[in-house]
Amino acid sequence: MRQDLIDNEKLKVAMIEFDFKRSDLLKLLIKRGEKIHNLRYQEKRQVEAVINSFIIRNRQKLTCPVGCFITFEYSDALNLAIKGSKEKGRY
Repeated sequence: MRQDLIDNEKLKVAMIEFDFKRSDLLKLLIKRGEKIHNLRYQEKRQVEAVINSFIIRNRQKLTCPVGCFITFEYSDALNLAIKGSKEKGRY
């Protein structure tokens, strides 16, 4: 990639959002919400115990990003990122 073709002003990142594998935790939280909605507070406490145990057992998996979404200020940066990813076999 030729460095003289790259305009640093057009390579600005506007935002980065990370993605985490937390679907199992979300299911448990939804289950907890259903217990609250139905006024089943004893069952809610049981679900909370399961949630707490799940978080302790899976802390590393829950906090390690599995992907990210990058928003660039200009499409030139997006095109450069896609080209670099293709060259490394990641796109």
